[in-house]
Amino acid sequence: MVLDSDSDWYLYNRALTYLALNQPDKARADLALAIKLAKEHFQKDPKDWRNSFNLALYYLAAQYNQPAEQLYRYVLSQGASLERIRGAIQDLNDFLTVFPNHVQATTMQKLLQSYLTLIFLKLEDFFSSYYAIAPAEFNQNCPLTRCSITYILQ
Repeated sequence: MVLDSDSDWYLYNRALTYLALNQPDKARADLALAIKLAKEHFQKDPKDWRNSFNLALYYLAAQYNQPAEQLYRYVLSQGASLERIRGAIQDLNDFLTVFPNHVQATTMQKLLQSYLTLIFLKLEDFFSSYYAIAPAEFNQNCPLTRCSITYILQ
């Protein structure tokens, strides 16, 4: 197999397939290589948020829960884009479709979603104070409505 920049994602997806087919040895081998490739990329470019979120996901799939959570929190603290955060949430949703009882993945999904909610509330607070209106009047009186903020976050 020739490895390219997307090989870690391919290996991760194949590992999920192996896990679903109850072939844990093959899954572990693919996850180990996916982690190795993503970690090498992370060391070269730690601000590649897509790769960083993927590495955290690979850690989750491999049951390395503490490094996964640390990496998710680190990426959030470093200012990952809303687009990348939404992508990471979608990747966790996909993972949870296959493994719905994965407690740590559910916890990380809630962490990322709560981070987006916090940003939403801060934006709402900022715009309501900027336009000098009460939050209860926000939807009626503010040119930048709740729908607009929701759109920004999508």
